[in-house]
Amino acid sequence: MNRANHRRRESGPVETRPFQEGDDESWIDWGLTATEGRMMVRAPVSGQHAPAGQAPPGPRISPKHMIAGASAVAVAALAIGVVATSGDDDPSPGTPPATTTSRTATTGTGPRPPVRRSAGNLVQNPSFEKNVAGWNAWQATISRRDDNRAPHGSYIVRVTSTRGTAFAFAQNEPVAVTGWPAGARVRGRAVVRAANARSVGKVVVLRLRQRDAAGKPLGEAASRPVRLTRAFAPVVVIGSLKRPGARVDVRVSGESGWFKTRIIRGMGVDVDMLGMRLSAAPKVQKPKPKPKPKPKATTTTK
Repeated sequence: MNRANHRRRESGPVETRPFQEGDDESWIDWGLTATEGRMMVRAPVSGQHAPAGQAPPGPRISPKHMIAGASAVAVAALAIGVVATSGDDDPSPGTPPATTTSRTATTGTGPRPPVRRSAGNLVQNPSFEKNVAGWNAWQATISRRDDNRAPHGSYIVRVTSTRGTAFAFAQNEPVAVTGWPAGARVRGRAVVRAANARSVGKVVVLRLRQRDAAGKPLGEAASRPVRLTRAFAPVVVIGSLKRPGARVDVRVSGESGWFKTRIIRGMGVDVDMLGMRLSAAPKVQKPKPKPKPKPKATTTTK
């Protein structure tokens, strides 16, 4: 949005505050967002929220889809090869209604039975606002932290390496996806930041793994490697569903070897806004057949 349009949106009294559910996308102040390290808006004082049951005017955006410091991140993305997309999280019109099943561990009563879930973010507990249920770490520790720069809500998770040259932060149970054909688009995303000074420049990769009902691997997709900084930045991975009913999980993986970097004990990554969504496979336009050349006219002479 250009500045003229932005000024027109700001007619009347406004207030500056963090992004909230139901806010208009046009209220986002990208300059202040980059400065604050979290999504900030300039919202009309009398029209911040729509009445119950009524959507606010103009385009809406969910805070779970937003990326902190987008204006600064866009430049970094070009340098480090981060794939950052927006506006494609929701299934396209006419796509099948997604239903999924998942298992979540609970205390005292054992695992819950599989539950059906509607289309949307297939990741349970993506922003850790109450706990870290549903997540685990390999060769690392997990701590939930109150952070005033959290891209969404108030909390993030810090994953800290304890040994070895790699670590991972992953879902306890993969999500069993039904209602989608093979080839459907699977998009995973997270927002990450270096947890401390020794983590700056280290590399994490976001990975989507697919398995069948018996646990046999079907395939894996990976994002481009992201070098961590002290500001939150997006990382996105896009794959395709290998078969209907595949079990899919997303994980943040700290890895050595990229750009000659090495994971060491004590380094870590702050994580927020994890997500996994499905949409219809992109249509591939078939090339138009080239017209056959017309035969050249021949003349005869006597």
